[in-house]
This record gives sequence, structure tokens and C-alpha cells, in this order.
Amino acid sequence: MYSLNELESLIYKASIGAGLPVGCAQDIGTAGVWLARRRFPVFTILARALEEGYDAATQYVATAKGGEFLSARAAVTGPSAIDLLIAGDANDAEVHLLGLDAPALLLGLAGVAADNYGITFSVAITNCRYVVGPDGDVDAMSFPIEGPVDVLLRRSVDMDRKPLLEAPSRYDPISVADTGKPALDALAWKTYVPASAHSRISGAGAGLTDND
Repeated sequence: MYSLNELESLIYKASIGAGLPVGCAQDIGTAGVWLARRRFPVFTILARALEEGYDAATQYVATAKGGEFLSARAAVTGPSAIDLLIAGDANDAEVHLLGLDAPALLLGLAGVAADNYGITFSVAITNCRYVVGPDGDVDAMSFPIEGPVDVLLRRSVDMDRKPLLEAPSRYDPISVADTGKPALDALAWKTYVPASAHSRISGAGAGLTDND
């Protein structure tokens, strides 16, 4: 059973354990919460996205409207793709992510950015297009969870979208009880230090009283 803060902390630690920079790990943690609140199998999604760590090979090519990532990895190139669109001036800016491994994580990153910056994003996969705006949502049952897939991510002023499924006002921890949790736990364990007298003196672990 997890609160939202506990879930975000686990995803953050797992991302650090996978070798990702702190900034990317923070982005992935908030995106994971966004997905979990909408009943996506967030542990399974993140286990796949973090599988290759930060060293996954990818290539970026600039284009007239934005850019193109080859062999895209959502945990690594997803935050960069979102940043490119946020920084762009044109509402029709776009980024192609070819062979994307975890499209649902990209959706979560776009959802958080839409809420934070008031920007609408269009996520096109094959013949389907999903639009995520401020406080917007997509139906978890219709969105592809696994890749590799080719994705076209755009800033858009077009609010025509797939049927929406409103995010719940309460968080149901059962929604994240999926099969990817052991993989995330194993990555998170990499951020812990061994229990010893020396590590405790150095500040590791919980305090000995309720006031610590």
C-alpha cells in the first residue's frame, strides 16, 4: 500500500538506481504518480522504461519544427522532448520519437508538463491521436503501454481529443499492484547504504527517538 509521496519516492530511487540524473529521476517520479492516479500499471511501465538505464544508445537530429530521436528511450529522451516543445515558440512544434520503448511514460511526462505550464500536447501513435491538456486525461484502456512504437509529440492548440477519463479525487493503491514492482525495488535498493555503526554515525537510517 502506497501513498502518492511513497510511490513517487520509490520511483525516484529506482530511477537513481538505474543511473539516471537527479533531474530526470524527479521528472519520472512525478510522471509515475500522474499515471498511477489514472490507473495505468505504473510499476510495469517504469520497469520497462528503466531497464536499459541511462546508457541506452539514442541519437538526436534537429528538424525544422523540432527534432527527431532515433531508438528513443522514454526515461532518457522523454524529458528532453518535452523540454524542446516547452521552449519552442511555435504552437505546431513537434518531436518524433522513433522506436520508443515506453510510450506510457512519455504520456505521463506530457501530462505533468501540461498541468504545470498550461500547454496542450498531442501524442500520435500509428492511427491514433491522444491530446493531453491542463487537467486533461486519456482513457488508460486505449493507450498502448509497451513499445517499441513510433510517436509524434506536438504542441497543439487543437483540443479535439479521445474520450477522457477523469483522474480520481482519491488515490487507490490497488491500482499500482502490478508485476513490475520487484524490478523497481531492486533498482531502489542500489541507492541504500549497508547498515553499520559507521553508516549510522554518518547520518544513514532512521533516528533512535521520535524526535529525530
